[in-house]
Amino acid sequence: MMTVMRFPALTKECMIDDAVERTVKVHGKRGASMIGVINILTKNGVADTDVECISSGPPGSLQYDVTFKEKDKCLTFLNCTKHQSVTHNNVLYRFLKCGKQIVHCRVHWLPAFVGDHVIAEIFGKFGTVLSIEHDTLKVGDFVTHPGVRVITLEIDNNKEDSVPNMIEFECALEPLSQCEGVNPSAYTAKKLVMLG
Repeated sequence: MMTVMRFPALTKECMIDDAVERTVKVHGKRGASMIGVINILTKNGVADTDVECISSGPPGSLQYDVTFKEKDKCLTFLNCTKHQSVTHNNVLYRFLKCGKQIVHCRVHWLPAFVGDHVIAEIFGKFGTVLSIEHDTLKVGDFVTHPGVRVITLEIDNNKEDSVPNMIEFECALEPLSQCEGVNPSAYTAKKLVMLG
């Protein structure tokens, strides 16, 4: 039997500021691996002598931390990859400065005639919109979009609760936003009202 000890979340006082400044967060899609991260690093001119540590998150998280020995090398690498998707062996990886995270939000009940630029403007209030994709619905040979948009958003750590669950327009549209890591029971409690 496994014994678990519970502690409060780590605060800024628990962190080694210098190491945080030298760390890059990596978020991979299905199939991501530490070997893939290392291959991307080497393709971008990073040698093993530039890296202090590469650690992985819990199994299945597809998340990795790369801590560089020098802040300058970390920033140079980030400038090459920031807000970009890097593909290695057909697997997508995103690289972020430590202290940031990527969340995926699914927006339901929004008509197709509402442009992606509106969604980008709304979600841009809470972080950096990295992409907006339209979900696919397939029934037999019939393939269409069900009106669900998937927003990939870069936000500060522990700020996913600031993203609204309902968006209310004066014209009576009320799309639902489901973001990973947000308690679904709170969906109707948090609204962002859009006037005009």
